[in-house]
This record gives sequence, C-alpha cells and structure tokens, in this order.
Amino acid sequence: ATDPTTDPTTDAATDLTTDLVLFNESERLYSGNTKVFLKEGLFLQQKADGNFQLYQGSPSNPSRLIWETGYDGAQSEGYTFFTALQRDGHLITRRKGDSKWFWKSGITSPSSDEHYFALAKNL
Repeated sequence: ATDPTTDPTTDAATDLTTDLVLFNESERLYSGNTKVFLKEGLFLQQKADGNFQLYQGSPSNPSRLIWETGYDGAQSEGYTFFTALQRDGHLITRRKGDSKWFWKSGITSPSSDEHYFALAKNL
C-alpha cells in the first residue's frame, strides 16, 4: 500500500489532464494574496513571511502543501513580499520597494525565451 502523504503518485499534478501554467512573466503575487485554480483544486499563496507555497485544496480549506520556497523572512515583519517570474526564467521573491532578492530558483541557462512556472501532467 502507498502512503498518500509521501507517495508522489498521489500528487494533484498526477491528476492533471494537461500541463497547468501557474505563473507567467507578467504576474506578481503579493503578501497575503492567493491565486486559485478552482478546477484543479490547487492554489498559490504568498505568505506574509515571504514563503511562496503551492497547496492542494482551497484557501479556506488547504488539504496538502505540495511545494514551497521555504523562505522564512519572519525577521522582516512589516514588509510586503512578492514573488514574480523574471524574464531570465528565475522565480524570485523580493520585498516591495527593494531590488534585492530573498529567494531565487536555480536555473542552469538563462535565456530570452518566454518562461512559465508550471505543473506538468502525469506522463
């Protein structure tokens, strides 16, 4: 038997019938805001401490954390964080009004191509 809390085949991503774009280059998600994917039962959330998270469920009833940046900016109380996808492909978390990034995804070869933050369907 599989353990649904640790078995990756029970992820919401395995139930997708197509790839799901979560974020594109023109979007930002600010502290305290969510982006809901109602049909897929998923939502993105930018926490007040800077942590950017993907959950299964709904904002009023989150059932499972699927992915997070893990950034904990609790010492930055009073600041507004946002996460955005840059043109070079990096997904970054910054404080509003600050050019310094506090969390950044790792990519191996930045390019000028269009970038997306997405979940891939079960192949």
